Amino acid sequence: MTKAELRSRMRAGRRERRRETEYPAAEYPPTERLAGGHGLEAERDALRVSWENACLFFGISPYAPSTLPALFMPLPTEPAVSAIVERSPRCLLPIVFDEAGAALPWPQWGLHVGGEDDLWVGDARWPAQPRLPVEPALWDEVSIVLVPALAVDRGGARVGQGGGWYDRALSVLPEGVPVVASVFDDEVVEAGLIPVEPHDRFIDGIICLSGFIPCDS
Repeated sequence: MTKAELRSRMRAGRRERRRETEYPAAEYPPTERLAGGHGLEAERDALRVSWENACLFFGISPYAPSTLPALFMPLPTEPAVSAIVERSPRCLLPIVFDEAGAALPWPQWGLHVGGEDDLWVGDARWPAQPRLPVEPALWDEVSIVLVPALAVDRGGARVGQGGGWYDRALSVLPEGVPVVASVFDDEVVEAGLIPVEPHDRFIDGIICLSGFIPCDS
């Protein structure tokens, strides 16, 4: 299966998953999902715990003042990792569009400090983002990176949205900084099943609702 075919299948699955979240079958309580009965709040909590376990696996204290993770705010169809952002004392978040709503040609990151009103939404198609980009030197302080994905394999290959934003962003990541992807459990496949291109950046671990999975790369 090509990456384009994988993206099409995974996007369709995510749209259906969120419809089930909002309008579950009659035998389930309204706040529960069909797949295991997970409500969105339970999903947020499960992913937060998986993230904490990922950080500890790589020898990182997830909420220490000295820890600077690069995170992201999820879209409605993505795994609900927003609790990770909310719990972090500070983090870097992507800046993906300008004030006019135009997509930026090159990845930028902004600093978000927990508890501060320093995020804004300029376009309903995109999640909240910091107002101002950080100096490139701050990227050198990043401890660990959380990236979105549509599918990942246990060998570390990842399928993103297809724009190459994170591949470009990760190309300047200091060596040795672990990269973790968040997906739903059924989007984790066996090593070697995802096509790999020369520019692809392998990931080091996976977080999903069932837990943290280290990659074999």
